[in-house]
Amino acid sequence: MIVYSSIDAASKSLTGDVSSLTIEANDPAISVSDAWSLEGSSLVSINVDLQTQVGPNWISVVPINSFSSNGQTAVAGSSIGDGYSIHANPNGGFGFGPVTKVDFDTAYRVHGLTQNACSTSFDEACHGDLNGDSLVGVDDLLLVIGSWGQVGDGTFRPIGDIAPMPSGDCIVNVEDLLAAIELFNTDCNTYGACCLSGKSCEILTFEDCSELNGSYEGDGTFCEDTSCVEEVGACCLTPFKCVDSLTQSECIAFYGQFQGENTACAIDTCEVSGDHCSVAVSYSIGQNAYSTIGAFDSGFGLPDDTECEWLNWEPGTPDTWGKFTPDSSGIVDISLCNSNFDTSLVIYQGDHCGQLAQIACNGDAEGEDGCQQYYSAVYDLPVEQGEMYFIRISGWNSESGSGICTIDAE
Repeated sequence: MIVYSSIDAASKSLTGDVSSLTIEANDPAISVSDAWSLEGSSLVSINVDLQTQVGPNWISVVPINSFSSNGQTAVAGSSIGDGYSIHANPNGGFGFGPVTKVDFDTAYRVHGLTQNACSTSFDEACHGDLNGDSLVGVDDLLLVIGSWGQVGDGTFRPIGDIAPMPSGDCIVNVEDLLAAIELFNTDCNTYGACCLSGKSCEILTFEDCSELNGSYEGDGTFCEDTSCVEEVGACCLTPFKCVDSLTQSECIAFYGQFQGENTACAIDTCEVSGDHCSVAVSYSIGQNAYSTIGAFDSGFGLPDDTECEWLNWEPGTPDTWGKFTPDSSGIVDISLCNSNFDTSLVIYQGDHCGQLAQIACNGDAEGEDGCQQYYSAVYDLPVEQGEMYFIRISGWNSESGSGICTIDAE
């Protein structure tokens, strides 16, 4: 568990500058419930003593998880909040810079805080911004007037109590009205240098910088101290098309995948295991991890869906490939039950990618317990010893995700 004081702190380290706490999976402080409205998600509660600070706190719970055996994890979205969350990436592993904004609220709930509401210190710069619009204006004055004479008892503070510094007196009176007038027209936004495409720099808020697909350099930074020159590198536009000397911003504008600064295209630069039939991942009996996140359309063409209701394989759909050679002839079941998205599945048979015959497909299956709402599976598939079978996985309506492909032999 991590607590940051600011977005800037999250961009620098996965260790919280306010507090961090590591908890083992078997710790009794952790409880897990499947009583959750989102299919395939669980409600995780963690009962701990975690230090926070007066003012804003940015909170994250990061699972230490083996992708190869357990797949990917994520936090569910929420309908409560201010419309965005932060994705911290201090080491740049995901290719979008140290931090970026995602346009949805995440389903974190912090509760059980015990503190005297009347003893909490104000945000020194913006304690007059009562309606949260980052500007001390007429609406804030009206909130002070509207709560005139109210007195807090420690369980709550009247909304108009903004004076004296540092923590008020829990009553709304003339002192609060005078403070609101003194702070009138105060801009409460936090600004920093924002590097934009074209290598220009502007002083913007983090939110405005993100809207322009810029790189926010941190709260309180200045353009004169910031170099916005982007280094160029290789950009993968498809699994087989690589372009040299593009900046990361230019690559993203072409819907490509930036390979890193000062990289260069080579024959296999854009080849990732599973991206195409020719680089299919070797699968075996049992569980096989896969992911279509960040994958391309392999360019193999659309499958024949005449016998696959709800396959809905669209042009441009990202897909991933696996290959399987059975040790003996018999019957197998191939299931994508343990996945986090609506899957589509096609099975081919052949010696190499140029001569594949589609032998089975499925859009929606049923009959297994504990699966996501919509999953794909091919049951009772006859296979022959030594023959090669290709497993092509994608998502309904171009969805992408990750999961486990399970091959069971009867």
